[in-house]
Amino acid sequence: MHGTCVSSIILYGDQLENEGATGNTGVKLFDATVFPDKNKEMIYEDELVENIREAIKTNNRIKIWNLSLGTEIDSDINQFSDFGIALDNIQESYDVMICKSAGNCKNFKDGRPKGRIAKSADSIRSLVVGSVAQSKNGHDISEFLHPSPFTRVGPGPANSIKPELVTIGGNAGVNGSGIVTNGVQAIDPAGNIVKIPGTSFATPRVTALLSELNFKINEDFNPTLLKALTIHSAKYPSELSIPINERINQMGFGIPTSADDIIFNDPHEITLILQENIVKGEFIEILEFPFPESLVDEEGFFYGDVKVTLVAQPVLREKQGAEYCQSNLDVKFGTYENIKDRDITKTNILNEFGPDDAQNVLRDSNYRAAYKRDTSSEYARERMLLNYGNKYQPVKKYSVNLNEMTSSNKEHNLRSERKWYAKIIGTYRDFAETLAQQDGEILNQDFTLIVTIRDNKRQHNIYNEVTQLLENRNFLHSNIKLREEVRVDINKKS
Repeated sequence: MHGTCVSSIILYGDQLENEGATGNTGVKLFDATVFPDKNKEMIYEDELVENIREAIKTNNRIKIWNLSLGTEIDSDINQFSDFGIALDNIQESYDVMICKSAGNCKNFKDGRPKGRIAKSADSIRSLVVGSVAQSKNGHDISEFLHPSPFTRVGPGPANSIKPELVTIGGNAGVNGSGIVTNGVQAIDPAGNIVKIPGTSFATPRVTALLSELNFKINEDFNPTLLKALTIHSAKYPSELSIPINERINQMGFGIPTSADDIIFNDPHEITLILQENIVKGEFIEILEFPFPESLVDEEGFFYGDVKVTLVAQPVLREKQGAEYCQSNLDVKFGTYENIKDRDITKTNILNEFGPDDAQNVLRDSNYRAAYKRDTSSEYARERMLLNYGNKYQPVKKYSVNLNEMTSSNKEHNLRSERKWYAKIIGTYRDFAETLAQQDGEILNQDFTLIVTIRDNKRQHNIYNEVTQLLENRNFLHSNIKLREEVRVDINKKS
C-alpha cells in the first residue's frame, strides 16, 4: 500500500491534485524492496542500510532515489545518526541523490510541539522534505499551506537546515475518537484513488521534480546542480505569517516551483550558474562581475533583487559528533571601488590583484530591521536574510532586495560608479586538515553557485544586457544544454 501510493504520486502527483506543481512529464520507476512487512517480520537498522546500499550499488545507472521511510526517533541536537551517515556514504560512493522524508510524529494529538526530524533525515547529502497542508477541513489543525501537524521540523544536528524543502503532504486533527486525517490523493494497489497523509507522500513530489529537471538538463548528472536549482526556486506561500526563523526550522527554504518555471527565462532577469571544484588553499574571485548597468535608480544607486544559492559537497568525517561536516564554503557578492595591486609575498595573499573597499551586499546587517520582521509583503515569500556566520552549512541561500538597504549602507555599497564581484572561499576543520596531511589527501569540494539578478521594476531586458556583458568582458560561458528549446515568455509575471 505505502509503496504503491508513493509511486503513484511520483507518476501522477500533478494530475491527482489537478495542479502543475512539479511539471513532471513521466518517469521510469524502479522498486527496490528494502523493508519487509512489519506484521510478519522485523528488520534491524543495519540490515535496512545494507539493503539500501545493495539496491543502489546494483542499479547504479539510476541516479535519483526516493526514500519515504525512516525511524520514529528524534535526531540528536549534536550527534548525527548512524543511519544518516550511512546514507551520506552511499550517495558519495555511488554518485546518486536521495530524496528523503523528514518523518512524522503524533505530538499534535497531545498538544505538544512538533518533534525534530527523524534519525536518518539528518543525512547531510540527502534532500530532506517536510509536509504542508493542501487544504483545511473541520477538525484539521493546520491552515492552508502551513506546516502539517505531523511533519517533523528542524533544525538538524549542529543547527543544520533540515528539512530543506516542503510540499503538500496532508493535514490532521483530533476529535473525540482520536486522530482524524485529511490526506493527499494517491492510488492504492487496487487502482482506487485514496487520501493518505504523511511526509512520505510529500517527498515523492520533490523526487518527481528532480527527475524532470535531470531529464530536461541534457548534461552529466550533478547532484549539487539539481539540489541548488530546486532550492533556488523555492518560496514561502503568500498565506504564511510566521517569522523567518520559524519558517526555516519548519519549512526549510520553502516550496519549490515546477521544472519549467525553474528553467524558463524571464527577460527581466538572468540566472548565472557556476559549477566548479575548489581545492583547499584556493579561492574563486570574479572581478568585473556582469551586474546589469541599467539597474540604477534616479538617485544613482543600484537596485533590483539578488538571489544567491550555494550548494557544496562537503568533506564529512564520522565520529566527529557535531563537527561531522568538516568543510565549509562562504560566498560573498557585492561591490568594490577599484581593483588594487596586492603584495603576494605576504601570508594569505594569493592574488596580485584584488578589490579595494569590497562590500558584501548579502550581509543581513545591511538591511533595515523592519524588513527582517516583514511577513506580509509579496517579497516576504522570497526574502532570505540569514547570518550563517561560522556555521558549517553545505547549503546557503540569500535573497535580498537592494532597495531595502539602510540609507548609509546604500551610500557605501550601491553607488552606480562601483563595480561588482563574487568570491567563494573554502575552510576546513583542524581534524580534516590533520588527517589529510597524514594520508596525503588533497581536500576539495564540488559546488554549484546560482546567482539570479532581477529588475523588480520590470523596466529593462536584463537577460540580453548581461549576456552582452559576458561577451564584452570575455567570460567563458554557455547555456545549460536542454533536451528541448526553451522559449522566453515575455508576458510572464514575476
